[in-house]
Amino acid sequence: MKFLIAIDGSANSHKAFLKAMNLYKETDTIVLLVVVDLVHYMMSNTNFDMTLISDIKQGMFDNGDALLKKYEDLARNEYLINNVEAIRVEGTPKDVIVKVVEDKSIDILCLGRVGLINNDHITMGSTSNYCIRNCTCDILVCR
Repeated sequence: MKFLIAIDGSANSHKAFLKAMNLYKETDTIVLLVVVDLVHYMMSNTNFDMTLISDIKQGMFDNGDALLKKYEDLARNEYLINNVEAIRVEGTPKDVIVKVVEDKSIDILCLGRVGLINNDHITMGSTSNYCIRNCTCDILVCR
């Protein structure tokens, strides 16, 4: 089996990671994915200086890389998993996830019910909802 774990730093994505670790078998592969969504960041934060865009983008990439390293280290050192691939991509999370599922022939997508919004009043986030409707693999949504 090939698992894709979508990681965004939220508690729900951490739960998705833990669930995948519990389901993992020695012949499986774990693909960790962090999507850097600069466009949505810029749309939601209109009070920043556009001349600093390259610094903001680099900071978001650095944060994404640190998040991937944290989870790759956890998988390798705490769960003793050798078949781990870490991917950081810029784009819209829902579109990138669907594309990676197809490109990597993923069997199971693991992701959180909601991301960093962390609003208890939301039944399911837009990314999770989109992936359920558009991914060609089985999906495990964690909360």
